[in-house]
Amino acid sequence: MKASDRIGSPTLQSCLGGIVFLLGTLGACSTDGVLESDSDQPQGGSSSTNTGGRSSSSVGGGSSSSGGGSSSSAGGILTGSDDLDSDGLDLPPLPPLGGAGNGTPEVCDGVDNDEDGQIDNVDAGGDGICDCLVIGTVGSIGPWSDGGNVFLDWLGARSPSPTIELGVEELTPERLAGINVVVVLRASTNELVVNDQVSPARAPFSEVEVKNFEAWVKAGGGVMTTAGYEDNEAAEVVNVNTLLAPFNVGYSTTNTALSSAVENWNAGHPVSNGISYVYAENGVVVEPGDGEIVARDEQDQVALAAEEVGEGHVLVFGDEWITYDSEWTGNREVELLWVNMLKWLTPVRQCQVPVPPELFE
Repeated sequence: MKASDRIGSPTLQSCLGGIVFLLGTLGACSTDGVLESDSDQPQGGSSSTNTGGRSSSSVGGGSSSSGGGSSSSAGGILTGSDDLDSDGLDLPPLPPLGGAGNGTPEVCDGVDNDEDGQIDNVDAGGDGICDCLVIGTVGSIGPWSDGGNVFLDWLGARSPSPTIELGVEELTPERLAGINVVVVLRASTNELVVNDQVSPARAPFSEVEVKNFEAWVKAGGGVMTTAGYEDNEAAEVVNVNTLLAPFNVGYSTTNTALSSAVENWNAGHPVSNGISYVYAENGVVVEPGDGEIVARDEQDQVALAAEEVGEGHVLVFGDEWITYDSEWTGNREVELLWVNMLKWLTPVRQCQVPVPPELFE
């Protein structure tokens, strides 16, 4: 991004005897500690009556998938339609969604403790972010800030589960296991220095990393990407496009003129709930490919696209200003947008908590 005028900064393997309920990216424990799952078994499930799913009549975010890995990485979440786990154990079904529960307090252990049809739906602070959700970041925050990091600070204040900052680390099944949602920040292959702040280069994503990431997403992981961190946006997005290539969605390398109000929102998509406006500056137009267009700017350019891939979910946003202090302090809808996105990227049977009414005010 050119903006010299930009100111602001932004598995739990739960093994209980021979029976486990799988939390997002968690799975059944094998003797060597590797997470196991059955890719042939249905994961998750959505119904036309749920309040957090993906059917045409659902309300709010969430998905029918589980946030986990595959048989080579992590397991998925069990639903009422699942009869056997990967070892052929007969497992009891989860209760229907929206059940009254049994009064037992819910805790972050991969079990539907209160039998309300939801696993680990804990939000002690009532802030709309599930306390059991494990979020990771790839890359680093952009240097166009004043040294703060409002996005990670916001997450840290709302969840006892620390954000896993992968930075420039290699994306391996072991590192991805246990993470429910990944947010890709600046992952350019070029180092960027602005006002003595250094945003390090990220090595090009290797073929192995891309395959690892693809498997993680398809098995239930959720990913959201950002762009527009440097002047040469066309070069910047090449690395992220490599990571997104298996999903046939990404960023334009010729249209880097996403600089206006994003105010045309797809009312039929849960991420748009309560959103009317966010701002983009020197961003990159999104190429939706197989994805669904969620938002366009005032010039009718695609700013946000969403896609369901296997059991996982992908969001591609054309700018990075929503990670900076200036946008958070100037537009309350930015916080609601993040709550909506994290909710949509999270499995329908896991960590679904209500959005606070005050965020819609």
